[in-house]
Amino acid sequence: MDALLAQVNNYSIIRSDPKCLARYAASISVYVSDMEDNACPVQEASEAPFFMSRLLSNLDPKDNAEFGTEMKRPKKEENVTNLATWLHQEASLRSRGKTETESDRRRDPPFHRKSDQHSVTSD
Repeated sequence: MDALLAQVNNYSIIRSDPKCLARYAASISVYVSDMEDNACPVQEASEAPFFMSRLLSNLDPKDNAEFGTEMKRPKKEENVTNLATWLHQEASLRSRGKTETESDRRRDPPFHRKSDQHSVTSD
């Protein structure tokens, strides 16, 4: 368990972009799977609160607060499984939001005033 926990301690602050959030969620899932393979379920481990605190400290402070708020709404527990699920959902939402914004920009041509075009041609 110490070696796996050391991997988590080596993370720097996770950026809020979709790819980083998805990568972090996948890393957490692998960590949990490895722990379970070693007969140490993360949720029931005595180190679970420390581990959860460490995972949350790797998040951008805004994302950390958003996760806490999201867990309070439906009165969900702040645990590793819920964190990984939330990270995947956030990555998906942010990815879709970014794609929509880019496609909207491509669809709408820049606005040109007719009066500007006439002043150039009348000279």
